[in-house]
Amino acid sequence: MTSETSGSTCLSNALPVRLSEGNVCNHGFYCPNNSAAHPPEYCPPTSSCQSIRLQIQQNVCSEPQGIFEPTICPPGSYCPEGGNSLMECPAKHFCPLGTIDPVRCGATSVCPPGSIREFALIGFIIVVVIDLLMGLCSWWLSWTLQKRVAACRYRDVEASQPLHGREESRFSSGENEAADENHDIVASGIRDYVFSVARCISGGDIGLSFAFSDLSFKIPGTGVEIVSSITGDIRKGCLCAVMGASGAGKSTFVDLLIGRKQSKTGITYINGRSTKISEYKKLIGYVPQEDLLLPELTVRETMMHSALIRLPRSWTDLECERHVDLLLRCLHLQHVQHNIIGDPSNRCLSGGERKRLSIGIELAAAPMALFLDEPTSGLDAASALSIVRLLRQLSRMGVTITLIIHQPRREIFNCLDDIILLEKGRQIYQGPRADLRSHFESLGHSFSNVSNPADLIIDVISTGKAYSKEATVPQSAKIEKRHEGNIETRDRTIQDESNLKDLLTLASHRGAPWLHQLWLCFIRSLKQQQRRVSSFYLEISVGGIAGLIIGLSLYSFQGLHFQGIYLPPFERLSSSVNNNTVGMIALMVCMAIGLTASPPGVRIFGDEKLVYWKESSSGHSRSAYYVGKVLSTFPRICISALHFTSFYTILATPTMTFWESYGANLLYFYAIYGLASCVSVAVSRQDGPLVAVIVCLVISVLGGYGPSLRTVQQWHLEWFWRMCPGTWASEAYIDRTFQRVSYLYDIEAAAKATGFVLRRYGLDLSMIFVLGTIYRILAFGGLLVSGRHQI
Repeated sequence: MTSETSGSTCLSNALPVRLSEGNVCNHGFYCPNNSAAHPPEYCPPTSSCQSIRLQIQQNVCSEPQGIFEPTICPPGSYCPEGGNSLMECPAKHFCPLGTIDPVRCGATSVCPPGSIREFALIGFIIVVVIDLLMGLCSWWLSWTLQKRVAACRYRDVEASQPLHGREESRFSSGENEAADENHDIVASGIRDYVFSVARCISGGDIGLSFAFSDLSFKIPGTGVEIVSSITGDIRKGCLCAVMGASGAGKSTFVDLLIGRKQSKTGITYINGRSTKISEYKKLIGYVPQEDLLLPELTVRETMMHSALIRLPRSWTDLECERHVDLLLRCLHLQHVQHNIIGDPSNRCLSGGERKRLSIGIELAAAPMALFLDEPTSGLDAASALSIVRLLRQLSRMGVTITLIIHQPRREIFNCLDDIILLEKGRQIYQGPRADLRSHFESLGHSFSNVSNPADLIIDVISTGKAYSKEATVPQSAKIEKRHEGNIETRDRTIQDESNLKDLLTLASHRGAPWLHQLWLCFIRSLKQQQRRVSSFYLEISVGGIAGLIIGLSLYSFQGLHFQGIYLPPFERLSSSVNNNTVGMIALMVCMAIGLTASPPGVRIFGDEKLVYWKESSSGHSRSAYYVGKVLSTFPRICISALHFTSFYTILATPTMTFWESYGANLLYFYAIYGLASCVSVAVSRQDGPLVAVIVCLVISVLGGYGPSLRTVQQWHLEWFWRMCPGTWASEAYIDRTFQRVSYLYDIEAAAKATGFVLRRYGLDLSMIFVLGTIYRILAFGGLLVSGRHQI
């Protein structure tokens, strides 16, 4: 029995329910048979239609269930206001479910007639163009660098013209004194370099004198004493060596002297005055035992960065370049100046070249005093002797140089001026190197059959038995503490106290302005990323693949990611409600971005913490370094987010526009990079990537999908979820998706069911940016706190 024979207007032969008293047709509906005499009706669906309506996907019946029942305008068509006509979606437009007016596609989108969604190609086109440009730029920069390296293999850099004037006459005597053993170094430009250093202090005295009294250090918590009551001084313009067996406390002693560690009992004097060494750190250089170098930079770039940052701010870039050219000649590095430094897996410099470069970084700043921790370790005999002779020549020009050395060869030992001997943290000897032999001979030790006096000294202070004339003499009788010249030197340095104000003034004029330092750090970081281009390509490839996988998983939805309750009076016509798919999409997007961005975000600071601490201890602006690093990640973040969004939108075809999706994804990339920076400061370099991935996954889960934000509100923990950027990203996705169909569905009820708030897309994006910025501030604070012992 049909509806015509039964008198029912419904296909199911059931009685219809009138939806309104008048002729009403909601926006997005097709109402061809309705009129004032026949208002819209609801018909109970047939069993086949009911099963379709209960499905999450494809839950709209294609035919009305009654003669006077309105139907939702089908995908691929649009129903103008009034609902009396059903028209095919024209080309260059797309018409999703319930369309009133066709939505214009972008100029580069694929939208044939009858399109139900937009295949936006704008992002894909931009990605292809950017990738091609990056590839060409990388090839050109690499080719240019290779040309420079090849040129330097066959010719040296042209020597700069020697300086003339009063500096030359001031240091001529020092040159003549060491000419017999350092003629090769002087010939290579050491004199001109020293004259350049003299210009940095405007004709003042080069060098600082140091005195110390009762320096001691105990390991916190254990009370183990590493250094015990050391008193003495280091004369201005001398080459002083701190010697002793392994574990004697040499490095700790130097750390106490230059302020890297704090002594609770001792006092340090500079030019006779008790003062904080941090006030003069711009005038003091420190070369650690390990070569802390950025592997992506060239030799010249590394030294130029140090010079531009730390030389007097009145110097021009051209003067800094000339200064570096002279130093490259002095260190015999001009033939490798354009070589990439490299890392242990790709070494582009020899051990001696790396060591000379580490010294050159400090010498590029024209220091008045230089401290070096075992500068000859790991080098062959010839390279070690060359470095020590260079240091000796610099000391003859007035620079105070102190180096830690374990057991030098005879030629190196003879280059030294003063010796400080330590044994298990105790001071054994402090005085001129020339008096050391007579001192030990007076204690019963013979040097007659020993080719290297340093060997005897180390054996004696280690065992107390080597080369002793009287084997029965107890160790305490054979070794005693000795200071020579300390009182005389201290009296002399007290006379230099009047120069401290001039030194402070000089230090205040050292270093580039903050904005210039920021720019230099920004450019340096961009160069690092450009030369790590393979890792960047891997990052954007992972992002593109992740976006492609998510888009592929959503392809069958055909852009229908949300379906709610129809607006009154058509509520009864509603199909199965789908409020959660958008939240699920936001969760997948956040997790994919977390997996993509967290490992490279860790590397930004995780690989350079030691370099950061070293540079900040030398007078570099810590904030300029950090802000420059952060700014240098912006191009990387923008390109990575573009790759992810392009491949995601081309298959997922969300109702959000491409640029709306890109804005949300871009800021979430920004937040993840900031969170990864916090992780890199808190954990070790090896554990950083794994921990960052785990943390970012946890943050993504706290996005309001499962458990839903509404459930979290019942737990009174929404404040905690709102501290996570994933919650704000999910809200942005939901807002843009729901708002597009506000004329069709009751989006307020849908939002209430999810727990999110609508109509604050701008606030959502702003909060993601704020959280990403807070993460960076916390990371910077962590660098300050965790590296305080290094500064």
